[in-house]
Amino acid sequence: MAIVFVSPREKQKAFLVAIVIFSVIVFAIIGLAIFLSSPKKPHGADSIFVAPQIEIDFDVLTSPEVLNLVLMPEMELQFSYKGMNSSAQEQTGKISAPTEQRAREILSNLGLVLIIELKEVGVGRENPFSPYNQSNIAPSQGGELIK
Repeated sequence: MAIVFVSPREKQKAFLVAIVIFSVIVFAIIGLAIFLSSPKKPHGADSIFVAPQIEIDFDVLTSPEVLNLVLMPEMELQFSYKGMNSSAQEQTGKISAPTEQRAREILSNLGLVLIIELKEVGVGRENPFSPYNQSNIAPSQGGELIK
């Protein structure tokens, strides 16, 4: 009968440990060789990128095109109004203006002698696509357009 000092199970464990240690050493050597090496410059790399000379012309800020720019007007509020014209007829409608004072001026320029009621309805216009440089006045309840 033969005497076995090392069992087959122990041989497998030793072999597995040896393979793992060998693999770790190989991967460490390859990793160090790749990651610690310095990158090589391609031939003619200095001539690939040429930094441009950039000059900013600040004289543009004093040009007539910039100086004649029109600032955006204030956001207009919508007002509903009731008033009397010079022939003592009551007129009602809506008007857009940046302030209540400006709305009163517009209504007096339109011929309203007495403004009975002027109250803010909301910010903006009913038609947001109408230009802000035109007066936006809604028709009165009588069906006539007040201009």
